[in-house]
Amino acid sequence: MSQWYVTLDLNARGIPIHTGWWQALATVVDQFHIPLPGIRIQRGDVVVGLF
Repeated sequence: MSQWYVTLDLNARGIPIHTGWWQALATVVDQFHIPLPGIRIQRGDVVVGLF
């Protein structure tokens, strides 16, 4: 049984915030998985949720 997942990946360092502290904070935030909407496909069934 195969499962396919399609999810978004947030790259906080790519957000154009130009303050001195943002790049340091974004580097830390990028180390953790932030749940974003995704799609799971299994045997023809499509489910949208947080994965």
